[in-house]
Formats: sequence, structure tokens, C-alpha cells
Amino acid sequence: MKKNIIVVVFYICLVIIIITSFRKNKNESDSEKITYSQIEQADVKVKNSSERTRKVLHIKGDVSKNLSPFIYSTKADRYILDKCYINIYNELNKIKAKSCSVFFESIESDSRYNKKDKKKKGKKLTTYTVRLKEGIKASAGTMITADDLMFNYYLRTDSSYESSDNVYKCNIAGLLSYQTGYSGGDKAKKILDSKLKKPSAKIKKEIKNKIIYPEIKDAFEWTSSLYRDETYSYITDKYPRTRDLFVYFFSLEPKYKAKKKDAKKVINQVAGQYGWNYKKLSKVTGKNYNAKVKKIVLNEAGKKSIAEKQRIKGITKIDSYTVQIQVYEKTSQKDLFDFYIVPLAKWGDVQYFDSNYKWGIKKTKADEIIKKKGVTGDETGGYVIEKKEPYELVER
Repeated sequence: MKKNIIVVVFYICLVIIIITSFRKNKNESDSEKITYSQIEQADVKVKNSSERTRKVLHIKGDVSKNLSPFIYSTKADRYILDKCYINIYNELNKIKAKSCSVFFESIESDSRYNKKDKKKKGKKLTTYTVRLKEGIKASAGTMITADDLMFNYYLRTDSSYESSDNVYKCNIAGLLSYQTGYSGGDKAKKILDSKLKKPSAKIKKEIKNKIIYPEIKDAFEWTSSLYRDETYSYITDKYPRTRDLFVYFFSLEPKYKAKKKDAKKVINQVAGQYGWNYKKLSKVTGKNYNAKVKKIVLNEAGKKSIAEKQRIKGITKIDSYTVQIQVYEKTSQKDLFDFYIVPLAKWGDVQYFDSNYKWGIKKTKADEIIKKKGVTGDETGGYVIEKKEPYELVER
């Protein structure tokens, strides 16, 4: 009896160790890709009509197939985008280091409490003033101005925007009111909380399709990877088939068996066990899905308020080259500024821009913009992408 208890305890500990490994591997998958990136640079003389010599960078490494100014994951991806597009966070770090920024005159900040009271200070509000240099152009020749900055911020804070940057996570003043369509931060938060507690059938379906199923599919692929690593032979030998080990780890139903079922069916059925319950999935994978669920809810709420004239209170165009952004506490500079500026003329709808209530993108339609194919001449940085596979960057 005592021996059986020891065996049971051993296997429980084993499962905990492997599931912890899954969580760590999923959270650090990008860093693994970064570790094995290989980037080679070579200066090549390229002569044009003015006999100018330009640098050419040949990129070799794990460049993502779907690389774009919005989607990136590896070190090679970031290297290419850092060279070809303006990134405010990169330029801010140069300014902090008292180095010259090629693209910005200044990036200044001012923090103060928005309410003064003897007992309560209120919320701390930080105002960033970002001023572009005049004369900056995209590779196609269009000027980069405050309009482009406004377009980029409205694009990246849209509830339908799904990408690699984290601007949507920032606590920008007035953002929640804009996304929900309800004036007043308290009312907007109340509406959001109620929808999170009691989601509609449509929202539940979106959670299933955009969170539950993709995560379960990734979990199956991760389980499959264990069989290629001898470190896990002690558990893979016991479960010779990936499907069985996957079920052992992730099925919520103890009696569920993968016998006589193909992988696709097993993935669908295990995903079905979770329904829309992302909190149960979070307990198994160790990942926090709150931000993703919030975006789904906000996107649904935003669709009902498209016709209303709205703007984000905390994002203001000051003049042709200056924008101010106001954020509350717990908003990092990296989340707010670490993205790649794309030109309104290439990615947005110029006819749908008036610096008033139209920002080059229709509310809840950001997903349509980032899926655009064949966009060229949109580079805003110091290099252009001359060719792909392998990537070759040419100095502008």
C-alpha cells in the first residue's frame, strides 16, 4: 500500500514538472527563436546615377514567413524592421543616451496627478509630447507627419487589431470610452465588466475560435515535440502515441480516450471540453488570457457605436509634426512606443482622415488593414527591402 502511494506521488510530481515545462516553453518560445537567429551583414557598393555608395545588408536567419510591420517574432524579424521602419521606443532610447535621433526633434514627458486633494492625490497622468523632424519621408516619397502618428495609434488601439506590439494594453486616457462607445471612464468600465461576467453567445463563440482552439492546437504540437527530446523519454515511453499523452496532460475528462481517433478529432474534442471557459484553460497552461478576452468584448461593444462621432481623449494632434499622448499609471514606455510606424498613405484610407473624427481607419476594422498584401514603398526607416528569401536591405 505504501509503495503504491509513493508511485502515485511520483507520477503527480512528474506531471507537474512537465506541465510547468510547457508553460515555460510557450512563454519563452520567442526567446528560443532569438537564440538561434543568425544575422550576417555585408557592405556592398551600389552605384546610382549620382555615383552614391550605399550599404546593402544580407540577412540570414529565422525570418518569419508572414513578416510585416505588424507581425514579427524572431530576432531576425526585429533586425529587419528596426532597419526599415521608425520605432519611437528605439529613438527614445537614443535621446535618453544623449545621442541624436534621425527622426524626432524631441520626445518629452510630464507627470502630474489629475486631482489635487488634501487626502487623495488622484490618478497620476503622464503626458508625452512627441515631435517629428520635418522632411522625413517614406521610401515612396510621402511625408511622415503627425497624421501618420495619429493613424498608427488609432490603428493599434482598435479592438480588432491583433499584432505583435502591445499598444492596446496601455492605459491611455479616454481609450476605454472610445472602444466601448460610452462617455465617462467609470460607465465604460462598468459596461465592460458586465460583458466580461456575462458574455453573449457571440462573444463566447469568439473566445472558442480565437483563444481555446488555437491554444489547444498549440498544446498538441508542444506534446508532439516531447518525442523529439530524449529528456522526456521517461514519459513518452509510457505513452507511445502523441494523442494519448496529449489527452493525459490536457483533457478535462478523466475517462476520455484517444483510441481509434485521429489527431484532428482529438484536438477538437479536447477543445470542446473547455467550451468558452478560458479560466479553466489558464489553470492548465499557466497563461493569462484576460487581455485577449477583453479585446474580443471591446470589439463587440465597439461595433455598436461605430456611427457615433468619437475620439480618444488622450491622443491629440498639436500641429503638423507634434502629437501628445496621455497615459495613466502602469503604462510602460516600451508598450506605448515599441511599434513600427507605417505611412497613412500606404496602409490607411486617406479619404477617411480629417484629424477630427476620422483617422484613416474605420472603427473595429483594423484587422482588414493588417491583412493587406503586396504593400510596397512603405518603409519609413533608413533602409528599404530590396528582395526577400533571403532578405536584402538597401540603405536609402
